[in-house]
Amino acid sequence: MGKALRWATLAVLVMGCSGTVESANGGSAGASGVGGSAAMGGAGGSHTGGTGASAGQAGNTGGNAADAGGGAGGSGAVAGGGAGGSGADAGASGQGATGGSAGYPPAPQCKDDSQCILYSDCCTCVAMRPGDPVEDCPITCVVDKCTELGISQAKGPRCLAGHCAVGFDCDAPKVLCNALPPQCEAGEVPSVNNLCWGPCVPASQCAFVPNCSNCDPKMYTCVTDVGWVFEHHCVPTPQACKNDLSCECMQNAVCLPPFDHCSASPTDGVFCECTNC
Repeated sequence: MGKALRWATLAVLVMGCSGTVESANGGSAGASGVGGSAAMGGAGGSHTGGTGASAGQAGNTGGNAADAGGGAGGSGAVAGGGAGGSGADAGASGQGATGGSAGYPPAPQCKDDSQCILYSDCCTCVAMRPGDPVEDCPITCVVDKCTELGISQAKGPRCLAGHCAVGFDCDAPKVLCNALPPQCEAGEVPSVNNLCWGPCVPASQCAFVPNCSNCDPKMYTCVTDVGWVFEHHCVPTPQACKNDLSCECMQNAVCLPPFDHCSASPTDGVFCECTNC
């Protein structure tokens, strides 16, 4: 009986020890549970991954910035195009201004004596083309100006250096009398009559003048016909050549055959040379 009791007690103790071992294994399972906590650490890793995704969104922000930059670039290109258009318009305007040189160079008033007529009233005696305008004369007289000056229609006007002229004698060096020359207005010179001074006449109406200083530059261009002798003429400056006394502008108007070879000087006017005289 006592021996059986001891065996029973031993069996109980063995079973208790086995439970303890299982409890220990259960504790190990509990340790595995701690491993589950490590899994939570893995969740923490997932959270970190989420943070990485946030960084990716930051990348999108950069993309948006790039888009914004692209938009700005596009606007700049449009602005540049607008400016280019304006420049083209301005260029077209400048080109349009080129066209204003019609009637250049000017034509001569006459090419021979037959194209000129003599006009006279109480105020003036001039040669002109038929139809040219004349100034009104406010006075009345018995003798017209050409008759007073001894100019007859029979003598007729002349075409000199491309313009009509009465042909007054204005050759001052041949005056022999002791009288003083008359004081003439601008654009006029003393005429010569019977080796003495005559009345003042328009310099443009002389057969020739002694030198270019007789031609008022505000009204006339001195044109010199160069042949066996030099003859200076005071020619009314064509409107188209007021600021251009070059041969390019003047030759067609004043250098007529046989005096058709042109040269020009800023101080001495235009020279028309007869190369075969």
